[in-house]
Order: sequence, then C-alpha cells, then structure tokens
Amino acid sequence: MAELPRCETLRDIQTLSGRRVLLVGIYQQVDMRMRPKPPPVYRGHVAVTLIDGTQVLLEPNWSQAAIRSPEERENHEGRRVEVTGIIHEESPAPPEMAAYTTGPVLSPVERIQPAQ
Repeated sequence: MAELPRCETLRDIQTLSGRRVLLVGIYQQVDMRMRPKPPPVYRGHVAVTLIDGTQVLLEPNWSQAAIRSPEERENHEGRRVEVTGIIHEESPAPPEMAAYTTGPVLSPVERIQPAQ
C-alpha cells in the first residue's frame, strides 16, 4: 500500500484537499459556542492544531461523529497525533440548513494514533 501524504500546514491542506492524508498535529478540544466566553465549554468537539497554527476539525461540527468519545479525548488531549482521513479545505455543508463552521475539516476520520 502506498504511503499517505503528510498534511502538516495550511498549504498542505490547500494542495491535498479532497484526498486521503495523514494529518499530523496536536489534538485539542475546542469550544464551539458562537460567542465563547471564559471559561471554555467543551462538548466533545476536537481539532488538530498544525505546526503553522491552523486548526483542523475532526469531522464537521454539525455531524454526530464530531463528538469524540471521552476515552479518545482523554488518551490524546494535548498530545501530538497522526490522524488518517479525507482532508477538506472547507467543511462540507450540513444536509439541512443550519449554521456551521467553514474552516478545514478531516472527514471521515478513519484512525487516530500517537505520532511517530
């Protein structure tokens, strides 16, 4: 099997959008409220922060798959990870009209593991 291209910067996202990649960065929970005020409120949404500071959501925020399991969050929070999936420069739109974030997204997420 061919090795997947590594995606570590916004430029990589722009070049590889629509392709299956190995996304590499820091796993972090994100506060998805419209007007977040401290303290942050985490409801299970996660992004991977790349070396250039770009945040990539794991699954579109409107998707049920965007709520990552408590075990996954506990295992990976704040750690460098490699995530396999399809990279999208802009989040896919929800099937029904609803507000959603439009930034980079990895979906579907196939696998998450500690970075090598």
